[in-house]
Amino acid sequence: MIGVSRSWESRLGGNSGRRAALAATFVVAAVVITLEVSAWKDARLWLGKVRLPRHILALAQRSGYKAGLAYLAQGNKLFERGEIDGAVDRYRRAIQLYPESTEAHNNLGFILAARGQVDEAVAHYREALRIDPNFVLAHVNLGDALLGRGKTDEAIQHFRKALEIKPDRASAHYSLGRALVEKGLVAQAVKEYGEAIKLSPGYAAAHYDLGNTYFKSGQYREAIEQYRLAIERDPKYVEAYLNLGNALAARGNLEGAMAEYRRVIEINPRYVEARTNLGWLLEQKGKEREAEAEYRKALEVEPRHGEARFNLGMLLGERGDVEGAMEQFRRVIEFNPRDVEARYELGRLLAAAGKADEAAREFREALRIEPGFARAQQGLEQLGASKEKE
Repeated sequence: MIGVSRSWESRLGGNSGRRAALAATFVVAAVVITLEVSAWKDARLWLGKVRLPRHILALAQRSGYKAGLAYLAQGNKLFERGEIDGAVDRYRRAIQLYPESTEAHNNLGFILAARGQVDEAVAHYREALRIDPNFVLAHVNLGDALLGRGKTDEAIQHFRKALEIKPDRASAHYSLGRALVEKGLVAQAVKEYGEAIKLSPGYAAAHYDLGNTYFKSGQYREAIEQYRLAIERDPKYVEAYLNLGNALAARGNLEGAMAEYRRVIEINPRYVEARTNLGWLLEQKGKEREAEAEYRKALEVEPRHGEARFNLGMLLGERGDVEGAMEQFRRVIEFNPRDVEARYELGRLLAAAGKADEAAREFREALRIEPGFARAQQGLEQLGASKEKE
């Protein structure tokens, strides 16, 4: 599953400012770009018998009507077989011949949204709702698209409208829960996720996002329970394994966390967050060589991954490989010039190597980006004190 993710990170205290790698992948499960048909066809696409709203029954005699329905049926079959490009083509043809097909507009919109063509998807959802204002799936899908665009209030209106029409629509409860989290209404969100699960006990994504909600609230025990339920319902749910590992680590169960990260890697060897997190915990266990190997494997897949590269730099610096560490911090800065932690660590190593002017430049740049960065200010002051002694 490839989704839209947001990372969570914590930083250790003390002078090093080293960043912990535990990155929770909070995936917005409604925009799964792989379009896994078995999990989503009931919730997001209309693949059943075509409905005819009363106000367009007269259109059934139009010459393009039957051909349009035939293309819609072909599109649905292609979608179920995973032939997504073919499905898109058939849905477009269906709309050309039968523009009033709310199902074709909805299904095409779903695929377009999953592919990142959200504006066009929104247009199709709105057209479906113009034709049939009570089309529940279009309300849910439009709400999801709007939520992804940051239009949370409008999204909530569509989710609530869907539930007004069909109170037992699990996907509407689930999506409303996600929107309520965005509004900071956690208790209400938990209630909506619970309703989704009650209506659809196999709803892995609802368990997963409920787990994320608990995780963000520091309720790690409850989060662990929900992640495990998500995995029970979908044994290849890699994001659930990853966040289960993070929750276990937050409770101090490092061995359990590492086992979950390894399960992620077993399912998807290119999952860089799992390798980065595993590397971090291996360091905590004193297994530096294994940790370095994980960081480097992560960077082979994603050279711009800041956490893996930063952690590799810290590991090399602690080992005494100053040049190697500085190279890693420079690469982090190359990819993200606003990374003040990397600038501070580079400045610290430059100062230790006697390159005061270069160190000062890094500290000053870190302070320009983040004026209240106390350690960078302290680094500058120490450089000044050293010069005065000279």
